[in-house]
Amino acid sequence: MKRFFVLFGVYLSVSMLLAACSGGGGGGDDSAQVQTLKAFVTSTSYDGNLGGLAGADAKCQARATATGLTGTFRAWLSDDSNDAYCRVHNLSGKKSANCGRATLPAFAGPWIRTDGFPFGGPIANILEPYGIIYVPVRYDEYGVLLTPNAYFTATNADGALDSSYPSPCANWNSNASKLINAGSTEGTTCSWLGSDMVNCSDTRPLLCLQSGAGKALPGHTSYGKKVFVTSTTYYNGNLGGLAGADTECRNRALDAGLANASDFKAWLSDGSTNAKDRLTTDGPWVRIDGVKVANNKADLIDGSLFTSISVTESGMYLGCYAVWTGTGSNGITTGNHCNNWTDDGNTNTFYADAGYEAIADEGWTIFFTAIGCNAHGHLYCFED
Repeated sequence: MKRFFVLFGVYLSVSMLLAACSGGGGGGDDSAQVQTLKAFVTSTSYDGNLGGLAGADAKCQARATATGLTGTFRAWLSDDSNDAYCRVHNLSGKKSANCGRATLPAFAGPWIRTDGFPFGGPIANILEPYGIIYVPVRYDEYGVLLTPNAYFTATNADGALDSSYPSPCANWNSNASKLINAGSTEGTTCSWLGSDMVNCSDTRPLLCLQSGAGKALPGHTSYGKKVFVTSTTYYNGNLGGLAGADTECRNRALDAGLANASDFKAWLSDGSTNAKDRLTTDGPWVRIDGVKVANNKADLIDGSLFTSISVTESGMYLGCYAVWTGTGSNGITTGNHCNNWTDDGNTNTFYADAGYEAIADEGWTIFFTAIGCNAHGHLYCFED
């Protein structure tokens, strides 16, 4: 059962990002910066009776040890007394109480996936209000690509316990039926923290992060045609048709100083045109921050992007929002397109389908179905 969050908007520019990637932080760091920290999702699944946080950590540590990973690993989980934020600093307590310190520690991170690609920078950057996650975590401790899944977190986008669901799974000592917050293996920005609701009786993997401070991230820049999600929200489905939406994309690209601004098109389908057919070139496409999205059109519509399209035209990271598409995962119209993108929803006659820009599976283009044309949405804009 999926849950849609509107948690935070656009905040950090690429120039600020480059500085943020330089290392794991300082000031109060307890750990020598001697290795690159890893993040993975366990290949094994468990119900909510984990033996408390200590039991969950032991499971993460065992999975890491099984593959020869060194260092201390913590399950990204919170309970009533301890927040995940504190735990990845090898501390206990609540973030609101500075994890028991005079000032809030912020030296944990950055992390790479077990396939070697950067996952996210220092702890302050991967949480709200920034949400800078380069790619979904997706890989297990062996470096094997996982089938899309949700993992237990009980943690909000600030790294603290989701107070809407206190005592998660009896503080991880029960598999009795109870809903809790969960993150997605396909998620970025806030979706890696919480895009789903799962049950303590479910069997789910754990997200494991190596704790402490680590080395700077390796480079991750790819080159190709640009793709972005608009910083602008469009408050109904009357976009002026496909041509009007394309104009919006081109104006956003022009305002941001992007090259070839006149070549951008909106990822939209209407009653007679499929989004995939509107792109006449074959990529590759990369986000404004240089992270690859898709190698070509076939890759774009195979149900799995390399990463989500969650960076705006000016290099800012968007939170978790809907994006007008009217397009299925195959790039073909779904038939829900606000009367060819000319309806503002006042008649309650037409509907649209929309994507979710904080996720990299097929939900990037088809996540919300048959929503009212008076809803709010952004646009995906592809350089063609």
